[in-house]
Amino acid sequence: MSDLTLFVDEGHDRAQGIRLPAAAGARSRLIVALGGMLSQGLRPLSDKCVVNIHGTTAHWNHGYSPCLTRSRCGSSGHWLTWMQRFMSLTEMLSLQGFKRDWFPEHLPVSERQMSLLCGNAIPVPLLGRVMQHLLVAANLA
Repeated sequence: MSDLTLFVDEGHDRAQGIRLPAAAGARSRLIVALGGMLSQGLRPLSDKCVVNIHGTTAHWNHGYSPCLTRSRCGSSGHWLTWMQRFMSLTEMLSLQGFKRDWFPEHLPVSERQMSLLCGNAIPVPLLGRVMQHLLVAANLA
């Protein structure tokens, strides 16, 4: 598919072959964001755009993810336009600097609870850099 012509009939979950989220509000915000991407010359099905469609207005970034928060992770993260789906838990953990295999397979928490914990976390690489600078500032490194 070359260019996207955004055409959506109410009640359908596809816009000219594009998979859309089930929730009507998220779907309409995504359509607005897709239109904005197209107007800037981006191709949402091939360019890696990450869209936050859970707020009152959609925000998107090309090539990097918007901030992950507890509420965003708890509601499936952001929409990945080139994959036409929400982020997976493994992807959200990776963005926060965690590896999925760091956690035992049978944790006593649900995937949603793990997503909420992920969004509440400080990214591991960020924490490492802050600690490094604190040690230098305290003349301990």
